Amino acid sequence: MAESKMIATINISVEELQEIVDKAVIRCKDCKHRDPEDKKCDSGHGIVWQLPRDDDWFCADGERKEK
Repeated sequence: MAESKMIATINISVEELQEIVDKAVIRCKDCKHRDPEDKKCDSGHGIVWQLPRDDDWFCADGERKEK
């Protein structure tokens, strides 16, 4: 018997998608683990995170800094 597959189409604009991503993803510039002076991450993930990161970089461990 053939499998029945349901395919959903989401119809949103690129701008709407960008808004969703901006709310869900915490960029380095907004993360509490980033040192504002040297732009390095202090999240404790070893030497690889000790490299300077661009403002728009992000990772799975981002936490929004308090304002």
